[in-house]
Amino acid sequence: MGKSKKRAFSLEKHDDSIPKNMSRGEALDFVLKHIDEKQKVSQLISLFGFSAEDLLNYGIDYEKVVGLKGVIND
Repeated sequence: MGKSKKRAFSLEKHDDSIPKNMSRGEALDFVLKHIDEKQKVSQLISLFGFSAEDLLNYGIDYEKVVGLKGVIND
């Protein structure tokens, strides 16, 4: 994980719901498990720059990806 992502995680110290120092794969796992909690996953999606294609290839349902339309970088 690069310096910028570490800095962004350290700014979120008050938010213990998101694990710190995660890799891209771990972030995808977290997004998959917490897909219905838009607040949590929107931070990770924007931080790691996930695209709709990344999420679909990982196995997240199309309808749920469309629900995150405003958050996903395309």
